[in-house]
Amino acid sequence: MSRWHGTLLLAVVFTAHSCDCNDSNRTEVLNIGDMLMPTVKKNINVCQNVYTGGKTVALPWTITSTSDGGLYRCMAIKNLNDSIEPTEYYVMVFIRHEVSSVIASGDICADNSSSNSMCLTIEEGASTTLWCNATDGYPTPIVRWFIREIDEIEYKGNKFNVITDTDLGIEGPLLIHKISYECTSLLVCKVGNYVNKIKESAVEKLIKVYVRRKLITFYTYIVYTFTDS
Repeated sequence: MSRWHGTLLLAVVFTAHSCDCNDSNRTEVLNIGDMLMPTVKKNINVCQNVYTGGKTVALPWTITSTSDGGLYRCMAIKNLNDSIEPTEYYVMVFIRHEVSSVIASGDICADNSSSNSMCLTIEEGASTTLWCNATDGYPTPIVRWFIREIDEIEYKGNKFNVITDTDLGIEGPLLIHKISYECTSLLVCKVGNYVNKIKESAVEKLIKVYVRRKLITFYTYIVYTFTDS
């Protein structure tokens, strides 16, 4: 392929929530199993997830799943049975978790060979952009692109497939510019993040790119010549 490049910043985006708060918002990044307990306001003792509209919970409260992330409206009240008082403190909670699934360009392959493979046909000489996104994951997942080659080798009468992934050095969307017919290939996008800042988790998606010959139309003209007999 004559050109590969691109840049993308994936982000976990939460809907903005406007409020007339007495205190500025604070961000907490927690792991599953951690305790939600705002450290700035010592008198805060109850919180409610604004996104899910769940029940008001007493603090400290244990984070049990990724669905516990979101914007929390926290308060200081003496009796949990009292009506919610206007004094509020908002906390944005992000939950660290690995990428579990990926969506990408292309359609389900006709042979249904694998749910992890997509197929894409591009006309020779055309340009296009391939994308690959994580459906979840925090911190922000990173998308990397590779070309996969599968070679069959034989050893002591047995045949094996040797897989080699060549890093294209591209993060984000992959721009293919004026693709040539010889560029039919197997691309792999690997999407991952560093949950514990030491080991990266990654989920991959395969995209089989087929290049279709560009049709060239030829016109034949027949010229008739008339002569007087």
